[in-house]
Amino acid sequence: MNGDANPLRVCVFFALWMLVGGSYAMVIGGAFSIGIFFEPIAVIATVLLARNSSSRRAIPGLFGGLALPLFYVAYLNRSGPGMVCTKTRSAFGVGQSCTQESSPWTWLVAGLVLLGVGVVIFFVTMRLGSASRCSQCGEPLDPGVRSCTHCATRRQDFTGAP
Repeated sequence: MNGDANPLRVCVFFALWMLVGGSYAMVIGGAFSIGIFFEPIAVIATVLLARNSSSRRAIPGLFGGLALPLFYVAYLNRSGPGMVCTKTRSAFGVGQSCTQESSPWTWLVAGLVLLGVGVVIFFVTMRLGSASRCSQCGEPLDPGVRSCTHCATRRQDFTGAP
């Protein structure tokens, strides 16, 4: 793995990209209401994260971020499906408030699929990126080579070499 991208740091970047993805989901989902307030946050965070080369490996976190609003909707509909009534108290006495809720399972499954896609892509790219690299120039190396094709460093000098 590249020396500047240790696994814990990349996982933190994955979580940050998830928050950015959640912000973009709010921009799209609330386009005519609250989405405008999330747009500057999403754009600024994207620019800041994309400038760091270590964070680019964690971009699949965007898929997980798209799942965050779906999880929230599933939570809001946790008593559904159907008509859900709750008792309320006010200055005028005890009352009842009823609302129609959808099935939370649909939202939960959709969120889990998006989160799963993001995590799988993340681990696949982490696995592909963990190949041996030349200690001199940082170029990725094929498993069967004896020296770096870019700078001619010998195999025993490689970082991560078997």
